Amino acid sequence: MEMEFKNKKTLLNQSKITVLIIIFLLYLGNYAFVPYLTIYFHEQFHLPLPIIAAAFSIQLFSQRGLAFLGGIVTDKKGGKLSMLIGITLCIIAYLTFFAAYNAPTLIIASFLNGLGLSFFSPSSKVILFEMTHGEERTKMLFFRNMMMNVGIAVGPCLGLIALPLIGKFLMLGIALLY
Repeated sequence: MEMEFKNKKTLLNQSKITVLIIIFLLYLGNYAFVPYLTIYFHEQFHLPLPIIAAAFSIQLFSQRGLAFLGGIVTDKKGGKLSMLIGITLCIIAYLTFFAAYNAPTLIIASFLNGLGLSFFSPSSKVILFEMTHGEERTKMLFFRNMMMNVGIAVGPCLGLIALPLIGKFLMLGIALLY
């Protein structure tokens, strides 16, 4: 009986846990800053609210509207490459947010962040899907969604605490976290 337990395949192994942690950290970082995008750029650089709203809209459009591009790259080149492209684009985006001081750089950073997420999201699903079989796939996608939702829920709390204390260095910290 003990031998059977040791040989039993577990749902979560080191590779799957690593991918789930990456998912959590990406969404944690994104939602630590994005909700405060308006406050930060309006107060620090006196950018008009419509410009900041446009930048946020561009991020959402590039994240959602270009997800097909991330899906195509994931299908053609594999999930790992697509995930690395997504994370790299998010790092570049947060370094650009860190350096941003005007509307054009804010818009570029927002577009890059959304584009990075458009590559990351489909690839994370595919990678976890490929690592599992049968009924485990449903459970693994549950864990993926749970890690995303925890990052989305905890991120703004972290941002609420960190942004007033460290300001723009929050963006640098997020880039380093990625």
